[in-house]
Amino acid sequence: MVNQDRYEGDQTVGLDSGGVTLIVKRDDYISYPHVLSEGEFLFIRFLESGQPIGTARDISQELEGSSFKFVDKVQGFVAQSILVDFYF
Repeated sequence: MVNQDRYEGDQTVGLDSGGVTLIVKRDDYISYPHVLSEGEFLFIRFLESGQPIGTARDISQELEGSSFKFVDKVQGFVAQSILVDFYF
């Protein structure tokens, strides 16, 4: 990230170059960005709004088809502490 002391890449931020949906996880004052696909974003938003995980999965898989690997996504989000509480 451009604002991190150890960042050595391009320092330019193009605000009109389009956008992405991301989650930023912080650990010991270090930011870790994770760019989300549209399906991942909807999956997390549905869970955040209290929807069952099955509903979130169905919507995300309908949007992304077979590229939305449900088990892999949940395992990754739990391992990264992005998902910490949800219900079936």
